[in-house]
Amino acid sequence: MDKTAKEMFEELGFTCEKLEFDDAIKYYKKYPKTNCILTLIFDSEIKECFMEFDNEHKRIPMSLNAPEVKAIHQEMEELGWLDE
Repeated sequence: MDKTAKEMFEELGFTCEKLEFDDAIKYYKKYPKTNCILTLIFDSEIKECFMEFDNEHKRIPMSLNAPEVKAIHQEMEELGWLDE
């Protein structure tokens, strides 16, 4: 059986929470070695994924690995964003 996006993100160490505003889903993960937090917010109202990488309120370059990209794609697929 295929994994859901939530399962994929959880396997990668992300926490999931449903946001009360709009129709949004938030995933976040803290990287202990750097104290950086990667946050992904899927906003169903405007069908966009916002990404933020925060290191004590400093902007730093961000990269995603293949499993993270697959999980993002799966979430967009489950939300029906790729059907259009």
